[in-house]
Amino acid sequence: MPMPHCDVCGEEAVGVASSQMGPISFAYCEQCAMDGLEPYDMLVGMVAMSGKLEEFHSWFVEMVKRSCVKAGKSDDDFSRDVEAFAEKVAKDPLVSRQEDGFTVTEVIIGIVMVFVLLFFIVAFIALAKYIGWI
Repeated sequence: MPMPHCDVCGEEAVGVASSQMGPISFAYCEQCAMDGLEPYDMLVGMVAMSGKLEEFHSWFVEMVKRSCVKAGKSDDDFSRDVEAFAEKVAKDPLVSRQEDGFTVTEVIIGIVMVFVLLFFIVAFIALAKYIGWI
């Protein structure tokens, strides 16, 4: 099976490894792995969802800057891309906060949890009747 392409630069990868950004893996070529670089789009998304780049630890900021250089992006490009991604996410009802303070996803999970709880209550009552407690 052919090795995938590097998720950072597109060259032939030497393997898949865990990212510095968290519990996710990417394919890396030898140079990108040695330089500790990460895929540009993933960095944009992470910063957009987590806060301003200046709020991150210095090692992360330096890694972002090195990854931007590899991707051919300037600091201004990165800032614009982060802002555009954050605006796009803010318009997505599945992940953005609604007027009541909840995302659509949180509301759906809450409704499902209520139905699961009701199922267990009904099952407990049925079991109690079967055993003769009621």
